[in-house]
Amino acid sequence: MKDLDVKILATGDKWVGNGIRAFSETTKELIDRTQDSLSLTIFALSDDQIIEKLRLALERGVSVEIYLNYSSTSISEEYLRKLKELENKYLNLNVFRVENNVLHSKVIISDMKKAIVGSANTTFAGMVTNYELGVEIHIPAIAHKLEMLLRRLRER
Repeated sequence: MKDLDVKILATGDKWVGNGIRAFSETTKELIDRTQDSLSLTIFALSDDQIIEKLRLALERGVSVEIYLNYSSTSISEEYLRKLKELENKYLNLNVFRVENNVLHSKVIISDMKKAIVGSANTTFAGMVTNYELGVEIHIPAIAHKLEMLLRRLRER
């Protein structure tokens, strides 16, 4: 595997730098660069910048699928409302609520070519101040397999 296929991502001031990219910036860049489709899992959400990046992607016509943990209080009513507003406004957004199990994965897949997989939640702490690790993968076959796994969550 080439060195450029997988990059380490991190949060926390002692980990980011010296060739280790930050989760927050990498996630936002991935959303910004998505052209056709974006799939992501959300366990916890409290980052307005991520909501805005998703809104802009929807405005560009990107098809967005969100697999949302809905079995706990990991997402506040305020952010559930924000997601619902986006869902009502954009036909190219589908939110799948995982209600009977805990969806704890943190995955973002862009155009079925690139993916971010890691431990960081879409919260300020998860994206900036906690010590979290993950990888950015530029391998379409792996991104496709991840996408197929997420789609299984739609099955009843």
